[in-house]
Amino acid sequence: MLKKFLLAVSAGTLVLPGLALADDGVSAGLFAANNVWMMLAAGLVFIMHLGFAMLETGMTRAKNTVNILFKNTFIVCAGILTYYICGFNLMYPGDFNGFLGSRI
Repeated sequence: MLKKFLLAVSAGTLVLPGLALADDGVSAGLFAANNVWMMLAAGLVFIMHLGFAMLETGMTRAKNTVNILFKNTFIVCAGILTYYICGFNLMYPGDFNGFLGSRI
């Protein structure tokens, strides 16, 4: 199962590595491996947020469950928006990014 997941993730990163390769001497294989590791680590962080939601929900009163789950969902959404606004441009600087890391 894990092999299939890693194969699918690495195939996805191998499709678009040429878009973000800079002229700093990084090979395409190393670039793809770094991106696969980054996506795997990001996935583990998202799973970690599920654990925090379970822990915090279990340690509060039942009436506060919705507030705790909303807080954890908001943290993930804010992190994604922050990465979109400035994180992608810091990771892959260049003219190909467009406006705020998009192709607009």
